[in-house]
Amino acid sequence: MLHLCYQQTSELVDYLKTFELTALVQPSAADRFATSSGGPQTVSNILDSEMEQLFSRETRLYLERESQSLVELYSAFLSRFTKYHEPASKIKATGLFDRVINQLSVNSTSSVASPALKNTNTTAALTKFSGILASSSVTTTGASISAGIEKHGDEPSAEMDGQLSIETAEKMLEWHAEAVGRCVQFVATAEVPKQAFALLRTLSDAIGQSYVGAALESTLARLDAREIKLEPSLAPLATLKTVDLICTLWQQYINIVLLPLATSNVTVRREMDTFNNQVIHRIELAVNSVVVRITDGTS
Repeated sequence: MLHLCYQQTSELVDYLKTFELTALVQPSAADRFATSSGGPQTVSNILDSEMEQLFSRETRLYLERESQSLVELYSAFLSRFTKYHEPASKIKATGLFDRVINQLSVNSTSSVASPALKNTNTTAALTKFSGILASSSVTTTGASISAGIEKHGDEPSAEMDGQLSIETAEKMLEWHAEAVGRCVQFVATAEVPKQAFALLRTLSDAIGQSYVGAALESTLARLDAREIKLEPSLAPLATLKTVDLICTLWQQYINIVLLPLATSNVTVRREMDTFNNQVIHRIELAVNSVVVRITDGTS
């Protein structure tokens, strides 16, 4: 909603600039419209200045709000997946994403979902003004997620709920790309690299830790709890194949969308590379552990 207000106000400002004429007010009569040269201010400059002042506070808080919205959306989307894997993987709540998703798992109601997902009437009223809402399925999917949590909250988790899915990863990347697009449009150009890094951490927590990581930890737990005398199961190999496909898709997204946004800041770009490599390294260690367990079981 904040981005929508900013977008519509920007369009209004651009329209008003078409009526450009030099303001007759001198700096001595209106200091806030004065230019550094002491000459009269133009309508375009006045509009740009007022636009900046109008959204100055929201600009400072935008990344926090965008990240929180993204975390809540992911949490609702993965609630049943997390509920299925939580007993086996015993994931500890160490970050914002984990705290939100654990709250969803405990309560299993739509009341803990994002306010933007609950207020469907407001969203519907804004849809006709928003190109983003009209061109994406975020609102519809979010409403169905909330309805699904409310309807199936008390039902036991099915095996299908805990399976990794390429479609799920694609939807998470789609929502993240929309968040990045809003961020690039809303914040100052100089702040884009840092904002991209922050959103990269949010995505890595969601896909790397709470989705792929949870599935791998759960797989390891089941392999460790396997009865030694029984015939080993090769089903985890299918999980590893899906993990490989998701990681490939995820890394391509980072290389195409996120890393180019940090080109102007060498330090942030290097930190993004280091952080991403560490996340992938942890996943590779988990995959290697699964392979070792399977190999030991079949030997």
